[in-house]
Amino acid sequence: MGRMHPTHVPSPTPSPTLDDPSSPHGAGSIVDGPDAIVWARATESPRWELGDARRLPECVAHEQPLTRVARAIAEARLRGATATDMGDVVVLLRSQGSPHVWPRVWVLEAQALADEQLLGEWSSWIARAPHSGQRRCGFARIDAGDGRSVAVAVVIDALADLAPVPLVARHGQWLRFDARLLAGARAGTLLVLGPDEVPHSVPSRLTPEAFHATFSVDQPGFWRLQLLLDVGFGPQPALEAWVFVAGEPDLASVLRAAPGEVPVPEGAGTEPLRAALSAMIDGGRRSQGLPSLGRDDRLDALAQAHADAMRRSGRTAHDVGDGSPVERVARVIAARRVGENVARARTLQRAHRVLWDSPSHRGNVLDAGFDALGIGVVRTDDGDVVVCELFVDYGGVVTR
Repeated sequence: MGRMHPTHVPSPTPSPTLDDPSSPHGAGSIVDGPDAIVWARATESPRWELGDARRLPECVAHEQPLTRVARAIAEARLRGATATDMGDVVVLLRSQGSPHVWPRVWVLEAQALADEQLLGEWSSWIARAPHSGQRRCGFARIDAGDGRSVAVAVVIDALADLAPVPLVARHGQWLRFDARLLAGARAGTLLVLGPDEVPHSVPSRLTPEAFHATFSVDQPGFWRLQLLLDVGFGPQPALEAWVFVAGEPDLASVLRAAPGEVPVPEGAGTEPLRAALSAMIDGGRRSQGLPSLGRDDRLDALAQAHADAMRRSGRTAHDVGDGSPVERVARVIAARRVGENVARARTLQRAHRVLWDSPSHRGNVLDAGFDALGIGVVRTDDGDVVVCELFVDYGGVVTR
């Protein structure tokens, strides 16, 4: 199963916006500001906000890395940024040692912003925001000399906290991944994605209170670690950490293009977009010596229906009222296994890259046991793309 991404709700200033998960880098990017990237020594949580920092109601607690990212977004908005790249948000969170996933960003811009207006807009937005786990926030407000104010909140729902994992490790070093659970979990898996670009799970132990895994980083280069927990809705990412083995942190390794990315003409319709995304998936599989997945028109219809449902609901998730991927497939096809990737992004290439960079999503793309693929793509009113990739293992029998 894939990661659920936040939804973009376009609206004029001063109304708040929840920004798109991956818009292109450009002027005003939050990783382009002075001293934007300052790498921490380890990834760990919680790292509580101390002192008299501003707090928002409806948040259980505030964490320092979330507040720093909120301030970076506010500064970028004052520099002229009109959107927030959620890929950049994740880069800043990881560089500052935060393991939290699924960040949601709230932005409020106004002239002469009063505290009452800020709290009213915030309360209206947070009441509608999806919620699971322990809600933690970071908050920053900058009042510019020209009377313009920018307020930003970064919000996460914590399912677990992570004991320190070093950001830099020696080649061959054994690492521990120890998490304290904040919600009961039926199952837990640590996916490890190393320089060989193929994610795999490592031996682990799950108790009612904690998750433990130990593994060796046996290749130099960039490693992504992702904890999947099943808290009653199927496996979902709960914590992530990055490790640079036998070298210093390298932003170029983090931001590189995904295999299979192809240009997509501006304004391309649904069918060209679906064909392009299918080609990108094939390119990713070919990079690991795997054959292409054949398209199934029944899976295409299911994936397209789910992409349309996500657009209508304003949420990017595996179930937006139309059933889980397994339930939707079972209505029309007998399948042994089902996998699904969903994302929302400014461009199709960015959607493919976001999915490729996630160990669990890449695991679906590179699963040699899947037989067929369905693709759904739809554009939102503000030009984003919402994508659904549906993978099926027929179990050796294909029925038409």
